[in-house]
Amino acid sequence: MFCRFVLSVNALFITSLVVGCTWVKIPEEARAVDIVEESRVASCRQLGNVTTQVKWKVAGVARNAEKVQTELDDLARKQALGLGADTLVRDRAEDGEGRYRAYLCERQF
Repeated sequence: MFCRFVLSVNALFITSLVVGCTWVKIPEEARAVDIVEESRVASCRQLGNVTTQVKWKVAGVARNAEKVQTELDDLARKQALGLGADTLVRDRAEDGEGRYRAYLCERQF
């Protein structure tokens, strides 16, 4: 009985550590890609769409929503570089998936 309790506590502890981790690392230049509201890209040129995915649940436990969003945004910034974009507009993000539109604004704002 005591062993089962100890195993349960250990499992909860390990799960809480994993749920709090951030796994996404991006190049420094990707941090310069802005994520803005749609109203700010009226004079920009759309280059394409970006879709990103991260784990939003670990062992059936939902991860911190803010960390998941940060990871989705970071992955989108990295993909935007490949398109030659400097700006993103977030279309939606849920269940570990983010959808964005990529623009070249040449720092108009």
